[in-house]
Amino acid sequence: MPLRQPDGEWLRLKIKLPGYSVWVRAWQVQVGRIKLYLLDSNDAANFPAHRAITSELYGGGPELRLKQELILGIGGWRLLDAIGIHPQVCHLNEGHAAFWFWNVLLVL
Repeated sequence: MPLRQPDGEWLRLKIKLPGYSVWVRAWQVQVGRIKLYLLDSNDAANFPAHRAITSELYGGGPELRLKQELILGIGGWRLLDAIGIHPQVCHLNEGHAAFWFWNVLLVL
């Protein structure tokens, strides 16, 4: 189900990549008792080539993989902040999440 802002609009985040920005939409899925949050670059505000960045994970070569890592890492951390989740501990299990760390450093 799409995550919505209080005014009913879709929760969207703007992620800056080298040379351009990508809008990502946020989704929430209930998996048992756990909420799973997903990000989707298939937003009408994006150029067609940018809309497909999140369409397939681990495919498309190293440039696409880096774009995915930037969007999912930085965007994931910003999503948690936007919905009021402020973790005290963060476990990074794979490379996709690593870019949140650089985002935090840049903000500090």
